[in-house]
Amino acid sequence: MTEYTASVVDGRVSVDFDGQDLPLIKEASAYEVIVTPAGEGETTQVDPIAWAGSYEAEDASFTGSGHSINTDTGSTNNVGAFYNSGGANVGGLRTGSDVTINFDVTVPVAGEYDLSVFANALNTFGAVSENGPTNVFVRVNDSSEQEIFLPLGYKWQVRDHAETTVVLEAGLNTVTLAAQSTEGAGATIGDAIVADDDDDADATGDTDGSDAGADAEGSDAANGSDGSGAGPDAADDGDDRRIPGPIDLADLTADKQTLAIQIADGRITGMLDDDRAGDEVVFYVHSEPVLLGAAVLNGNGAATFDLPDLDEGEHHLVALELDGTLAAWNTFEISEEPGSLGQQAVRSRASRSAPEFSH
Repeated sequence: MTEYTASVVDGRVSVDFDGQDLPLIKEASAYEVIVTPAGEGETTQVDPIAWAGSYEAEDASFTGSGHSINTDTGSTNNVGAFYNSGGANVGGLRTGSDVTINFDVTVPVAGEYDLSVFANALNTFGAVSENGPTNVFVRVNDSSEQEIFLPLGYKWQVRDHAETTVVLEAGLNTVTLAAQSTEGAGATIGDAIVADDDDDADATGDTDGSDAGADAEGSDAANGSDGSGAGPDAADDGDDRRIPGPIDLADLTADKQTLAIQIADGRITGMLDDDRAGDEVVFYVHSEPVLLGAAVLNGNGAATFDLPDLDEGEHHLVALELDGTLAAWNTFEISEEPGSLGQQAVRSRASRSAPEFSH
């Protein structure tokens, strides 16, 4: 990363990641500090990386249909879920999709840069188990296309890097991850979820030591989606997302009243069966339908969201497949308890077959 001379004070050396001699510490990164006697000479080392950039996939722009931004990720307030940088990941690079994820990347000099896609394609899922690593297409400024293969993982968050190099112009570039090739009939076979993109280069703009990446966690077309991620009444939440629109409450069926619901600390959790772990599911709260979002179910088959402001009384939590069909639902009640300062969820009604929560 860098080499510099530090003063010894009272037998101690202070290493400050303050954005000056050293960069600010980056969340979820690891660092190694090596201390050696400086002697009388001056440092002659050239920093191995002259420039680096990191870009969250949820902040990228999108074309095509069927991508989803999944926000049920781990944090100190949600320790039951897996961590993702930026608090979200993006799904949609899957069989049958036409999604592109487009990162605006500004670099100081023209040259060849390393690109590393931090990825997972779950090895037990449909097209992934049949075909191996999920292929996607990388383009720079709508040209110079190449195909890369996202590595397999045996769990959703077991990731590795798919690495390549790209030639970037000085200034603004667009780096695209796409499910379809523009240079032939190639298309993605499998499924992946993308979290972020990093770019680095050495002092000359050549390939040494760069680590440009897009984090990807694998999911798969076996989750019941036709690859579009949108049903016939697809909703658009204003951020280019295309996901199923809300279902009419009259279409809720008794055999699907199996969703377990837990509300605590201003958050609502819906749990399907644990064999649904890893599937992407869309959640709405009714009476007036409010989209909570699309999420990849955790190891318990559950997803957690911030609870919107709701009137007192009975409400419905509805889970939909990506193709818009009903996955599960149940009811819960909100009451304003005497002397309280806010909403209190007093109970959720669950059928006998609904999964239970445990601690």
